[in-house]
This record gives sequence, structure tokens and C-alpha cells, in this order.
Amino acid sequence: QKLGYAVLEPFIPSSVKIRESHSDSCPVVCHSPDHSVSQAFFSLFQSIEALSGRSSQPQQKKRSGVLSKEHALER
Repeated sequence: QKLGYAVLEPFIPSSVKIRESHSDSCPVVCHSPDHSVSQAFFSLFQSIEALSGRSSQPQQKKRSGVLSKEHALER
């Protein structure tokens, strides 16, 4: 931000849960959907959707490799 670059928020915190999910070969949002890291990814996704003018309402199960929170919880 200090250099004038656009930085998206929220920031994704570091966590052991990310390593655990990698060890299980499972995305952290599916591995631990209620964890703070997963919640930060969901919030970041919604921020990107809002900036793009697209709706974050799921229209299909998988869209461009990104799952909605509801679909992540189904897995």
C-alpha cells in the first residue's frame, strides 16, 4: 500500500491449519470451513466479487475453480 499498489482486504492470516489442509490434500476452506483463515478467504472472495460487479450467489457448483462457502461446506 505504501508503494501505491492496490491491496485487497481482508488479509489472510498465517495459520497451522493451512499446512494441515495441505498435508490432507484438501483446501483449507473445505478442511476447516469455520476457521478464521477460511473465513478470511470467504470474505476476500466476496470483496473480489463486489469489486468485479458479479454476484457472490452460487449459480453452479463450481465456477472458474472457486467454490462458494455453501459449496465448500457440502464437501
